[in-house]
Amino acid sequence: MRLIVKQKIVSLAGKYFIKDRDDNDVFVVKGSYFFPKKYWINDMQEKEIVMIKKKMFRIFATFDFYQNGEVICRAKRKFSLKPKYEISGTAGEYSISGSIFEWDYTIVKAGTPIATIFKKITLYRDSYILDIDDENELPVILGIAIMFDHVHHRTNNN
Repeated sequence: MRLIVKQKIVSLAGKYFIKDRDDNDVFVVKGSYFFPKKYWINDMQEKEIVMIKKKMFRIFATFDFYQNGEVICRAKRKFSLKPKYEISGTAGEYSISGSIFEWDYTIVKAGTPIATIFKKITLYRDSYILDIDDENELPVILGIAIMFDHVHHRTNNN
């Protein structure tokens, strides 16, 4: 499954549209204005898929992922020259490694790559291409993509 995450050109809180291969909107992401920073990922019928919340006062970026009000996993950035994350919780154990330029990432679960995320540079806004092997992993992978943009490329937004 391939999805494309596109930022809204102007948004104070952070808004993204997630589209399919045919450029149809399939998900919308809305961010909060206040601290701690939160992002809600909803389908087009406004049903929440996942909410991610940045933990405050951490040396390395840490996010909790929620589904139906329950924490399903926590993502923690690890010390490394290249972006590296570990994610654990009821959703499973994931490891993520990225390129030195923070533009492409591989997500691994149980030793098997399950998704890749590539940053696409455009003139007006950032986009991410998500290739997901298992649709059951969709909430976590969508949350990871939004987390990456917040952590690594937020200064380019707005």
